[in-house]
Amino acid sequence: MFFEIIRSLDSYGLIKGDIKPGGLNITEVDICSTTGDLPNVHCPKTEKGLFIPGKSPIKVSDVHREIYIDKASGLRACQYDESTTTKAVYEFWPSDLVRLFKQAGIVKRQPPPYLDSCLINDTSTQGSAPTITSLSNLIIPIPLSM
Repeated sequence: MFFEIIRSLDSYGLIKGDIKPGGLNITEVDICSTTGDLPNVHCPKTEKGLFIPGKSPIKVSDVHREIYIDKASGLRACQYDESTTTKAVYEFWPSDLVRLFKQAGIVKRQPPPYLDSCLINDTSTQGSAPTITSLSNLIIPIPLSM
């Protein structure tokens, strides 16, 4: 973020003199423009970003994912069949970020629901969430000394 601020200030001519990363342990890497992480194969756009090896948090983005869409219905298919499905890339953000996007008025394209034949949306075949019915067999280790 610091380097983005510096670049922004420099683009407005607010920084005098040359700022060069020479001698610094800084590497320029391709990052996914949408997420700021290393791009995966489905990231639609990349840009250069600065990375400090061993210090900068960096991981491969998992937001952009390819899914299968049924050509006839437009619903999500559970497996790929070239004759009946097509591939599409959607963004899968964590729920807390989806909530923030909505609050900010940012609309993200949502993947369609699965076809009924996938049984993924059918809660009757999946059962209910597990529940704790007794704590009598629960063992919690407590250290005697620290």
